[in-house]
Amino acid sequence: MADYTSIARPYARAAFACALDKNNVDAWSALLKQAVRIINEKSMQNLLKNPCIDKMVAYECLLEFCKTVIFPSGKNFLKLMAVNQRLLALPKVEDLLEGYKAELAKEVTAYIISAVALTKMEEEALEKVLSDRFQSHIKLECHTDKSLLGGLIIRVGDLVIDDSVRGKLERLRATLVN
Repeated sequence: MADYTSIARPYARAAFACALDKNNVDAWSALLKQAVRIINEKSMQNLLKNPCIDKMVAYECLLEFCKTVIFPSGKNFLKLMAVNQRLLALPKVEDLLEGYKAELAKEVTAYIISAVALTKMEEEALEKVLSDRFQSHIKLECHTDKSLLGGLIIRVGDLVIDDSVRGKLERLRATLVN
């Protein structure tokens, strides 16, 4: 699937600014979530990718399926995206808007990859340390990867902390080779 980040970013910023201005961030979130659900349907994907079909037809279909959560500025937003043939970027717009929403609420997701599953006590300790470091509420998403041998890798936004045995061995090898 194509990466629509650069296309989606201005739309997400505009939607978030409008949501803050009108104090309806949750309504925008619900609209985008519903629209993405529709956009991800195979029949809608075929409609959007067919060059012979006017994209406004897809917009009308999208409105029909989003009528329970639609509001005037959201309707205009979807129309603008349809006119500019950017509806395929909606999933990324939703991701970015949810990120902005979490940032506003000072919520950060930390992705933890460990060789073995962390205990509840280890998760709580890690959550506290990360909360103190990032001055935010931390939500942990833990995964296991036996190829790490031991230790863990922490990803928070752009920051990656590799404290795995595999990572240490790779750094040692790189030092010895140079």
